[in-house]
Amino acid sequence: MGSIDADAHVIESEATFAYMDPEYSRLTPIPVTRNESANSEFGFEGQQLNQYWVVDGRLQPRSFNVGTNTTQKEAREMSDVAMRLAHMDE
Repeated sequence: MGSIDADAHVIESEATFAYMDPEYSRLTPIPVTRNESANSEFGFEGQQLNQYWVVDGRLQPRSFNVGTNTTQKEAREMSDVAMRLAHMDE
């Protein structure tokens, strides 16, 4: 029987939303990059945030909780499932 690990955090990528039903495509977040400025926001471990999603007309930080001691991007974003499973087995 299959199972889902509800505690395995996934960082959404643009590819995540390619699986949405066409009727919901209008709800797909829009990725944007913000130029560096004095009004920059800082995330986990103090890194500067410049990648955002536009959701319901508001900016939402992407990868806000990704630190420097983390899994590779392919594992976090589930583009390499084998790598992700190997990390979960550690």
